[in-house]
Amino acid sequence: MNKALRVLNIDLLFLFCFFIRDIEQQLEKRRCSPSLRLYRCQLMSKDEIELLKNYIGKHIATNSFFSTSMHRDKAVVFLDYSSDLEQVLFEIEADPQLKGVQPFAYITSSSFYPDEEEVLFMFGSIFIIINVDYDKDALWTIQLLLLSVMNIIIQNRLSIK
Repeated sequence: MNKALRVLNIDLLFLFCFFIRDIEQQLEKRRCSPSLRLYRCQLMSKDEIELLKNYIGKHIATNSFFSTSMHRDKAVVFLDYSSDLEQVLFEIEADPQLKGVQPFAYITSSSFYPDEEEVLFMFGSIFIIINVDYDKDALWTIQLLLLSVMNIIIQNRLSIK
């Protein structure tokens, strides 16, 4: 399903629409209540990292479901090594009290890795890139802040004036 979302395969998405709606309802029902700092690790190309560096201060939206962990060390465990890709850690600040954010929720009870304390974001979640940095652990760290649609509307109106 994530692949169908990433490549916008409309035929497959149509087949998955009831499943997608069910996931959204479950995330809404289990919505987190306190603000969270979450972590996600993945491999990325240098070109993708450079693109994100150029987007500091700008908005990005996820085009797939986005799995995160409440613990940095547990997120890093899932990070593979690749000679042609870079290791990346996303640090995400998320406030579920913001109006107009896509739902995200604890899914630990449904997770294959319950120790990870997993939080799943609905596709279409919008973030602003705060910083992109290379650290002493040979790891790229990308700091993201969850935004609501209202945040974006206000920022756009302020930038127009």
